[in-house]
Amino acid sequence: MPFSFEILDGQFLITKVNETSEAFTAGLRPGFIVQEINDHKMSDLLLNLKLHTQLYFSLFRNPNNTFKFSGIDHQNNTFEVKFKLASYTGEYTSFGNIQSYPSEFESSILKENIGYIRFNIFLFDPVKKAVEAIKTMKDCKGIIIDLRNNPGGIGNLSCAIAKEFCDTNYLLGTQRTTANNGISELRFSVQAQKSPYKGKVVILINNNSASTSEVLAIGMQENKSAIVIGTQSPGLALPSLILQLDDGSTFQYPIADFKTPLGQSLESIGVKPDFEVKLSPEKLAAGEDSLISKAIKIILEN
Repeated sequence: MPFSFEILDGQFLITKVNETSEAFTAGLRPGFIVQEINDHKMSDLLLNLKLHTQLYFSLFRNPNNTFKFSGIDHQNNTFEVKFKLASYTGEYTSFGNIQSYPSEFESSILKENIGYIRFNIFLFDPVKKAVEAIKTMKDCKGIIIDLRNNPGGIGNLSCAIAKEFCDTNYLLGTQRTTANNGISELRFSVQAQKSPYKGKVVILINNNSASTSEVLAIGMQENKSAIVIGTQSPGLALPSLILQLDDGSTFQYPIADFKTPLGQSLESIGVKPDFEVKLSPEKLAAGEDSLISKAIKIILEN
């Protein structure tokens, strides 16, 4: 993608810009706060596009369109940039009602031998890549799992990630639904591994880390398997189904509840991080991600 963003405190904050993109050439930079897009106020757009995913698709569904962004930088100087969005050239992933979702995955070894993994949806391909990456990081001092702006996906895939750090069986949570006039229970079981990763694990979340991202974060947090850093998640954890209606619209509805290992509900509450950390426009402009910096500091502490 030409740039990444976060909706932080009702503001559209640019977090990364691809240096090979037209957006970068036009002058878009990390730390910029976009206040208008094509002369439409960002505050008005966010009334209808409250979630990162909604705004993400609104921006990127029409490649080759020209956009005008205006707002302020980290020093409150005004800016205006115009650029054309290039077509997405990465991989797409699909499952059920989720079709042709742009799949983002990255992994790297940061300074001080700390592993970093980020993926943007809990579907089979990106989660498989994440598990493979974790297995290559067994000698790292710590591993950071970045779930910011990850809207979730297939619930049980949270267990596929959690098991890589598990030496004793436990639950990420329990889902209960009525079915066939009875109660159907699904336990998010994490199975102990012979050679799990033993170092510190830090999970990064924000107010758009939803559904399966919340299941993984709260489950590992309550089991003391991971430290959670960031801002409180939205509390959108109920499993649901999506119906395609005759008029072409979709209808999504919950089919069960979800309780954490300690019996708490996440819905409308969300995951409270162990350390609340927000991105800073000033630090982004200087090339620093505040959450990653905090995660590294925690991992290096004895």
